[in-house]
Amino acid sequence: MGDLNRTRERRCCEKTEFKDLRTGRTIWRLTKSQMEDLHTYYGISPWSPDGRYIVFSSGDRQDLTLPYDDYRASDKGRVHIMDTESFQIREIADHAYFDPHTGMFCMWHPRKLQVYFRKSAEQIGVVDIESGSARW
Repeated sequence: MGDLNRTRERRCCEKTEFKDLRTGRTIWRLTKSQMEDLHTYYGISPWSPDGRYIVFSSGDRQDLTLPYDDYRASDKGRVHIMDTESFQIREIADHAYFDPHTGMFCMWHPRKLQVYFRKSAEQIGVVDIESGSARW
């Protein structure tokens, strides 16, 4: 669990650039997988306090089998961080609660390099990015 060098089923860098033909602006697509990749919610920043990482969660639509309110969820979600300089993606947690609306509700500690997320519907997990330790 503490090995932050895992990149299971993800390429090292999935960033792709596109050009908006109307405005000429460059658009970055940061992930490119068959998984549902989500940041938590509009008002919760996916950026780490130091600006070095972006956190997001992913889940496979085929795994959405657990009933939750009016939709399905999964206990096979994954938490990833992306390095904002190299765009490398690392998985930092797996087998966690994922829903198609907010993912695993990942969020950063306001001052530390720690990521909090839903490990299950009733349990919170935390991963320390510097040490690689995880607890819930």
